[in-house]
Amino acid sequence: MKKRPLLCLLPVLGLLLGAAGWLWQWPLHAPTEALAYRLILSEPVYRHAHDAALRDVTVLDDNGHQVPTALYAIADAQRPRHDLPLPWFVLPGATGGDAQRLDIISQRDAGGRVLRIESREATAVASTPSSYLVDASQLPHTPQALHLELAAGAEVDARVQVEGSDDLGHWQVLQGPSVILQVSRDGRQLRQNRIPLPRSARYLRLSVTGKTSLPLQSVRAELVGQVRETPRQWREFKGQPGKRTHSVEFEVDGRQPFDRAGVLLPGNAAVRVRLESRDDPDAPWQTRTGEWMQYRLADMQSANVQSFAPVRHRYWRLLADEPLDALVQLKLGWKSEQLIFIATGKPPYRLVAGSARNHRQAAAVDELLIELREQQGQGWQPEMATIEGEGTLADPDALAVPRNYKHFVLWGLLIAAALLVAGFAISLLRQGAKPAD
Repeated sequence: MKKRPLLCLLPVLGLLLGAAGWLWQWPLHAPTEALAYRLILSEPVYRHAHDAALRDVTVLDDNGHQVPTALYAIADAQRPRHDLPLPWFVLPGATGGDAQRLDIISQRDAGGRVLRIESREATAVASTPSSYLVDASQLPHTPQALHLELAAGAEVDARVQVEGSDDLGHWQVLQGPSVILQVSRDGRQLRQNRIPLPRSARYLRLSVTGKTSLPLQSVRAELVGQVRETPRQWREFKGQPGKRTHSVEFEVDGRQPFDRAGVLLPGNAAVRVRLESRDDPDAPWQTRTGEWMQYRLADMQSANVQSFAPVRHRYWRLLADEPLDALVQLKLGWKSEQLIFIATGKPPYRLVAGSARNHRQAAAVDELLIELREQQGQGWQPEMATIEGEGTLADPDALAVPRNYKHFVLWGLLIAAALLVAGFAISLLRQGAKPAD
């Protein structure tokens, strides 16, 4: 039995009707059954978006209904905190009040590590040391704090000052006296052994103020993992001479959140430029950056990149105080964003973008994510979904601005009311012109 052509097209027609009012659509691949998904937006999504705030980008279910969706910036990843033990030494002859006057002689290896220290002055070593030298020269970067491990069971209430030096000869205070406390009672212990460091040095000197002893067992450096920045994407745009003297104007075809800009010169040149943008060709230009120098000499091209607050403008302009080659190119960079949507409705899901009439429905996605993390654990994250293929045209008339018929209705009512008043006036005039009986 042959299938009728119309019946074969029903699935396709249903897909298109489900995305009516949206310019473009992409099928989504969600590999597992999850409670929520996160989707990183690609450049074609930004290119087909129409709304300046990206409100016309959302997710539909198989029936064409919107699912709870929200737009988020992708946070930079930060490596977890970790502690590193540091070599430490008791400074000979150091007392709390005289530690800063001590002349230190040290023996170091080729890498700068302290091997041995001694004092020039023949001072007896105190029975309760009050100054310690910490070798921080091998740390990969500046620590956030120091953690002092004290002898178990010791009762301590002291103030410790931290000084720093890069040559063991010149010292400066890095952190004023900090409370170091360790007390216990009835099997419970209260401890404060962390000293914050606003800045650091290769070598640290810990000085205990007063006559309190500090039964130090070890010193650890608190290192916060370095931030791993989200990769930034770039596009280059060709321009044309602007209306203003010494200017070149550019038009971009996407709604990316641009926050970086650079200039590519076509030949040997050195110019000072500034950047402006706007989202409407009739709107006034807005300054994005101040003046900066760009040059190109032979194979050397300046890599100066300017940063500014993210903006989704379509029109950009470079200005200079001297003639600017029309072949100059504008390089704009941005960080991709992500959509997080809740797995409601009937899968499979579709991503849609571009509409002059439809917007993403407001949804309490933030509250839902908080609830899910409380139930699933703080380490829970939405599953990753991906865009499949280049997408298809869903509704070619989606960007057509709907006519405002209210304007015509109001004018029609006003004209009808005027005609009605005129009719009453004419009727009254005719009645007044008839002779009396």
